[in-house]
Amino acid sequence: MRSRLVLLTLCAAALPVAAAAQPAATPTDAAAPAGAADSELELSPAEQAFAKAMAGATLDGSFTLSDRPDAKPRAERYDLGQVRKVGEGMWLIPARIRYGDHDVELPITLPVDFAGDTAVIRVDNLGFPGLGVYSARVMIHGGKYAGYWQGAGHGGHLFGELKHNQPADEAPAVDKPAAEKVEEQATTPPAAD
Repeated sequence: MRSRLVLLTLCAAALPVAAAAQPAATPTDAAAPAGAADSELELSPAEQAFAKAMAGATLDGSFTLSDRPDAKPRAERYDLGQVRKVGEGMWLIPARIRYGDHDVELPITLPVDFAGDTAVIRVDNLGFPGLGVYSARVMIHGGKYAGYWQGAGHGGHLFGELKHNQPADEAPAVDKPAAEKVEEQATTPPAAD
C-alpha cells in the first residue's frame, strides 16, 4: 500500500520528531479560522499565482515507494476544487485523491509556505479518512509538482504536472479498484465479430 499526499497531496521531507509524538489530526480538524472571510485576506503576488494555478487543476503524476527502489513509479491523481486562502498561511484545498484502489474526496486545510515564487504545501502527521496518516512536503512551481511523502513506516517521492480544463474522457487513466474492473468486465457485452 502506498501513502502520500499531496497535496496533493503532495511532496518533500521527513516527519518531524515532534509531530510523531502527537496524535494524528484529520483534514477537517484544521478548519478555517473563525472570521476569516475571503475578502479580508490580502494575497501576495506569489499567493495569487498559487491560487490561480491550483484552482480547478488536476495534479497528474506518479509516486514511488522507498522500500521498493526497483519498482516502476505508480500513477496518482489529485482533482482540485476552488483553492483559497482561509487564514494566515492556511489554505483550503478541496481534493479528490486517486491512486491504486483509493478514491476519496476531502476538504483539506493545509499550511502553505512560499520560498520566493515557489509554494510548499506542508502535511504533518495528518490523518486522511480511508487513506491513513501521512506527512509530506510538496513544491508547486512552473506547472509542476514534486516532493516527498511518508506514512506508516514507508514513503517515497511524488511528482507530476498541473493540468487545467481537461475533460474527464480525455483525462489520463487512473488505476481502477479491482472490484470496479471485475464489474465492468461482467457488464460489458462481448464484441461482435
